[in-house]
Formats: sequence, C-alpha cells, structure tokens
Amino acid sequence: MDLTKILTISGKSGLYKLLANNKNNIIVEALKDKRRYPIFSNEKISSLEEISIYTETGDIPLKDVFVLLYKHTKHQPVDQIIIKDNKLLYELFNEFLPEYDKDLVFHSHMKKICQWYNELLSVGIINEEVVEENNEKIEEEDKNSQENSENKIEK
Repeated sequence: MDLTKILTISGKSGLYKLLANNKNNIIVEALKDKRRYPIFSNEKISSLEEISIYTETGDIPLKDVFVLLYKHTKHQPVDQIIIKDNKLLYELFNEFLPEYDKDLVFHSHMKKICQWYNELLSVGIINEEVVEENNEKIEEEDKNSQENSENKIEK
C-alpha cells in the first residue's frame, strides 16, 4: 500500500491525492468528491506514508495500523458510533493495537485514524489485495531481521 501521494492538509477535512507539483503550489484531488484544489506552501501538508503511531516498543507506520484495523473489522468500515464515543474508541484500539502508547496517542488521533481508514476503504485504496501484499512485505522484513540478528550472534 503506497500512501506517499495520499495527503492530509491541516485545517481541511478529509484526505487528498497529490496530482501535480507546480512552482508555487500543488494540485490535489479530494478522495471523497474528486474536486481539485490548489494548495499553497503556507499550508501544513503531510503524507500518510510519513505518519506513524507511538507504541510501547517503538513506532508503527500508519499503513500497518490500517492493515491491523482492516483485519480486526473484518474488512468493514469503523462504525460512526464507535468514532464518536471516546470509550468505545479506546476499546477498539485496545483490541486491535493493544501496544499503542496510552500516554501519547489521544482520542483525537484515534478518531482521525478511523476516519482516514473509512475514507481509504470507501475509495478502494485499502482492500484484500493490498493487505495480502503488505503481509508478505512484513513477513519478508521479519525474516531478514531474524537472519541479521542470527548473523550478529554468530560473530
């Protein structure tokens, strides 16, 4: 799942797809309604690829959080009732990502993650094929890290 061209823009709701870079601005397209907008350099823009969630053992990339959420919800969007209720939101995160850092991840972060997940799911960016592809990459990375640690031990 490549989230490098999926953007969040401070002060604007929803997610946007990067279409073009110009000298003074970028052109984005809203994922929901496909409307195009110029975004200027004074606006805070973040790629979803750059965002990660604090856990007790380190950071976990947002795309991996989306995969875990996708599996936990059985490929369904997160219910709006859960998103609006802080207690239910904390319960959801405790179920699918129990190692998240309770001191650094706030309900506002959880709410955004669930809203972004629902939006990506609705436009087909998150789907079964993408999840399987991500699982294969994670398994390969785990295998490589195990081999590297075994090699260090042998030396």
